[in-house]
Parts: sequence; C-alpha cells; structure tokens
Amino acid sequence: MRSKLFRLLPYGILTILLLLAAPLVARIGSMQTLRTWSSTPGALGLSRPLTLSLQSQVAYVDVLALYSTERLLITDGGYAYVHEFEIPSADTKAFVQGCRVTWDTNKVEFIMPGGETLTFPAQVVIQQTGP
Repeated sequence: MRSKLFRLLPYGILTILLLLAAPLVARIGSMQTLRTWSSTPGALGLSRPLTLSLQSQVAYVDVLALYSTERLLITDGGYAYVHEFEIPSADTKAFVQGCRVTWDTNKVEFIMPGGETLTFPAQVVIQQTGP
C-alpha cells in the first residue's frame, strides 16, 4: 500500500504545480496596438506630445481569441494613463477605424462610431504621466 502511494506522489506534485502555474500562464499573451492617435500641440496644457493608443491583448491559451482585453493608453513614451476598455462591437476592425480622438487643454475625448464618448480629464492624465 505504501509503495503504491510513493508511486503516485510525483503525479500529485505535478498536478499541484500545474494548478499553481495555470493562472500565471493564462495571463501571458500578446499585446497588439490597433490604432494610435497623436496629440495636437499644447494638448492638456503640456508642451510634450502625447499619444492615445487602443491596444488589445489576447492570452496565448485563448487559441480562438474569444476573450481579448482592450485598453486605452495615454502616454508620452514614459509613464502612462491606462483605461481598461471593452469594444462594444463584433466587427473590431470597423469599430477601430470609426473611432476619433479630440485633444483639448483640459481633456481628451475618445469618440466611438456610435457617438458614445469617453472623456479623460487633464488632471487625471497628468497625474499618471507627470506634468
């Protein structure tokens, strides 16, 4: 009986290690920038240029890319303001092409094809990217 348990021990250890590693492996994936918009001079009252990028990440374990995670990233190349985002359309390519971005001295607006707008106040963005 005892020798049977010792033979099964490596399989039990392997199972436990796989269960511990699965959540970590599931988060590893590939990040793809779908589109990038550059700021206008003086946007958010800053002298340096900013970019707003729409990025999509698909985990390597998601073979069919059914559960991508999108995010909006406002950055100057260093620190960034990040906003998790869900594309409200089955046609990602058409959605991305229909989006617009407006830059102002006190806000950035991400305008979706259907007219819905996400507004990012300058104070919040500058708090993350630096003055």
